[in-house]
Amino acid sequence: WGPFAFMAVYALGVIVAVPASVLTVMGGILFGWTHAILYVVVGATIGAAVSFLIARYIARDAVAHHLERSERFEQLDRLTATQGPMVVALLRLVPIFPFFLMNYGLGLTRVRFSTYVFWSLVGMLPTTTLYTAGGDAVTRGLLERRVPLSTLAVLLAVVVGLILVATRVSRRLSSL
Repeated sequence: WGPFAFMAVYALGVIVAVPASVLTVMGGILFGWTHAILYVVVGATIGAAVSFLIARYIARDAVAHHLERSERFEQLDRLTATQGPMVVALLRLVPIFPFFLMNYGLGLTRVRFSTYVFWSLVGMLPTTTLYTAGGDAVTRGLLERRVPLSTLAVLLAVVVGLILVATRVSRRLSSL
């Protein structure tokens, strides 16, 4: 029942604004990075989807009040109308804003729910891998006094991949 409890706690944590990075690293520590990726992505996606729906349909006025004067938010809304998948994926790959704020904020934009959920899930995979593998590597290093080379290789590959993708996407966005 541990993985199900973890996913439920993770989803609830996302909704109530517990820092996602802490929960993600904890997943790597508790389950090892290979299993934690699945548990974190499921919990995070459920929590993000619920937060999005709360912002869009239940708490729209209250959330909008906090963001209505933000020039950044207005730019984000315009971009999501025309480039929704790319914007959601980029925000997940390169988290400029706190995770919980993106969930509620994107619920106020014109991005479609299905686009938001799919690209959130896809965009979360690299950073989830990074944080869960990092948590697993530290745990193994402390407990076993060694870190498997495969885990280090995954960490390095994800960091390099994130840098390359972020650079490419940021160039594309600046040309819009």
